[in-house]
Amino acid sequence: MTDVFLSYKRDDEARAGRVVQALQAQGLEVWWDRGLQAGGSWRAQIEAELAAARCVVVLWTHASVGPEGGFVKDEATRGLRRRALVQVLLDRVELPVGFGEEQAIDLIGWGQGLRRSARDPFVLDLAAAIRAKLDGQPAPKPQGPMKRLLHRAMAGGISAGLALAAGAFATNALNLQQHLCTLPLAQPGLSDACGAAGLGGRPHQALRLAQEKEQQAWAALPAGDCAALRRFVGDWPGGLHRPEADARLTARSLTRTERWEPKEVRISQYLSDNKTGATTEARAREQALAAGQRDAEQRCRLYPGGHHRFVGAVAEAGDWSCHREAAGWFCRAQGTAVCRMEERVETELERCGGG
Repeated sequence: MTDVFLSYKRDDEARAGRVVQALQAQGLEVWWDRGLQAGGSWRAQIEAELAAARCVVVLWTHASVGPEGGFVKDEATRGLRRRALVQVLLDRVELPVGFGEEQAIDLIGWGQGLRRSARDPFVLDLAAAIRAKLDGQPAPKPQGPMKRLLHRAMAGGISAGLALAAGAFATNALNLQQHLCTLPLAQPGLSDACGAAGLGGRPHQALRLAQEKEQQAWAALPAGDCAALRRFVGDWPGGLHRPEADARLTARSLTRTERWEPKEVRISQYLSDNKTGATTEARAREQALAAGQRDAEQRCRLYPGGHHRFVGAVAEAGDWSCHREAAGWFCRAQGTAVCRMEERVETELERCGGG
């Protein structure tokens, strides 16, 4: 069991995964229910992980604060009661009643576009708040909001100069594009970036090949295969098809079906009918086999139910042993009750949207 429990709404699985990856990059081990096997014990496993966690991180979104977010609110309440709760805002929503007085880390917009870094100031604030909970210390003052203000102030102060430089670069005045794109600093990455933007006449073979490879991998994805989509996201975390892959994972659905398959069960039994002697050996065997047939049906009907249902039974005889007495012929054999059953097989199909 891990010390950090992540509570989220299933609709937000893709965004929750990005948060988990960012926290793992900060050296934190996080438990969440992605990949949890369906079955009677899934809720018990969640209960056990939640009870053992020293920090409960809840992701507040439009889905989790809505009417269908009952499980998230319940898990958050348990974390709040134990003073183990760390709140995260992924959407601009009003916190549920009872949670408004607690600090919430602002990750609104993080994970979209170019803002995916695990070193983002607000991600660092989240990691610091979690470590404080684990150490039993008060949460430190968030640094992200102040850094955001400083960044905006600096951006405003130099915007005029950047505008002039951007205009010169865009019009390629004095061959500025060629000069900048061929600077020894940061090569070959700088040249590739210019080539990707069609600037300075620079080639960009590496990016083109990478995009072609990604496109081939995307085209080869089996329709509706969620596991293949997750592997694709892991292989191409910043690829062109990442938004569509996330959308398909968000549209994930589970379908449970059952079918009955034939099954044969063999049970050892003893064949004999010693009530009265038969007039012939053949007749004695018939009587013993008939008694064995009745016994076989009874045994097969008593076979454990629930996942099995009875279809029929046949008594098979092995080597016969017959003898004659004054009352007539008596026969017996070590036989087998062949139970013809049907077994219920349950399957669960996970399917993701877009295929």
